[in-house]
Amino acid sequence: MTTVAEVGAFMEAFAPKSLAADWDNVGLLIGDSARPAARIMTSLSLTSDVVEEAVAERADLVIVHHPLPFRPLKTITTDSFDGGRIWRLASAGISVYSPHTGFDSAARGINQRLAELLKLTDITPLSPIATASDAQVGVGRQGVLAQAMSLDAFAKQAMAGLRATDT
Repeated sequence: MTTVAEVGAFMEAFAPKSLAADWDNVGLLIGDSARPAARIMTSLSLTSDVVEEAVAERADLVIVHHPLPFRPLKTITTDSFDGGRIWRLASAGISVYSPHTGFDSAARGINQRLAELLKLTDITPLSPIATASDAQVGVGRQGVLAQAMSLDAFAKQAMAGLRATDT
């Protein structure tokens, strides 16, 4: 059976910790790397609702973009918002992995995918990482629209690419 460590190794290969900003908290943040990871959930952030869903669905691992904890904690108790979520996950045996800014900067990471969904061409990092062997590695993305269009037309194209609804 796949372990938390094996999923972490896959994530590390895709979005290396070395690409993360030095102020960031990435990698396995909660849990036991030797535990099985048969049920994996993904989320942008570990909100209380996400934590409760992970517990209800008996997830083994949550891969979350935004790290928890983000900053070092002095205590982990249910008296604090972050501590309560961490305690709930740990009590349920749920591990948490966050690639955060490493995933933002990866060659095929979230910023690259977003630029592609926006149908940009000639996509390059806003701030390339000089030590990377791949020119597509770096913070943010910039690109060119295939043709000039109004802001309204671009907004509609962006909504279609992101499968967003107009509310």
